Amino acid sequence: MLKVEGDIFYALGEYKKALKCYVERAKILKKMHGEKNSDYSSALNDLGDILAIRDKYKEALGYHKIALKIDEEMFGREHGFNAESLYNIGNVLFAQGKCEEALEYFNRGLEIIDKAEAPGWYISFIQGIGEVLEYREDYEKALEKFDEGLQLTKKYYSGDKYQVSWGLGLKGRVLYKLGKNKEALKCQQQALNIRKKPKKTSPPE
Repeated sequence: MLKVEGDIFYALGEYKKALKCYVERAKILKKMHGEKNSDYSSALNDLGDILAIRDKYKEALGYHKIALKIDEEMFGREHGFNAESLYNIGNVLFAQGKCEEALEYFNRGLEIIDKAEAPGWYISFIQGIGEVLEYREDYEKALEKFDEGLQLTKKYYSGDKYQVSWGLGLKGRVLYKLGKNKEALKCQQQALNIRKKPKKTSPPE
């Protein structure tokens, strides 16, 4: 219940209330099951996410690293369950401007994820690497990553308007920075058109 309530507050942008729910959930899980369980590490990642949104990067990084340590001790360093913590750590480091460290965690994530079994995480790591490369003004390599992420998104999540339009937006943004304005505009228009399309609904039986 606390997880769902916290997620709702998160979606509504009421981060202080979401944080309160996540803190309480983490305390309960720790008391009931101890620190070495995946639910507790997941709760710590939720805490880190909300703190990062509030620009409390040092605290956020601390929670994500504890979560990663727990998961590595439980499942091993190369297990796919570590993806969430690796991605979160990479994101926080990138937000702090620590590009090399962020790339290290994103690349570690790619090494442990099978794109066919967990395409969502694979795409997230690819896009994370692309954003770091874009920030470093390595636009050609960033474009390669964004294009790879977009193709995988279309393959695995073609019905998800947000995912596809986000991928198109990333690609369009870096095309613009490369001076390829017509291609950039095409991507942005496609992204906008996808978001405007109504969801398909099944007729009543």
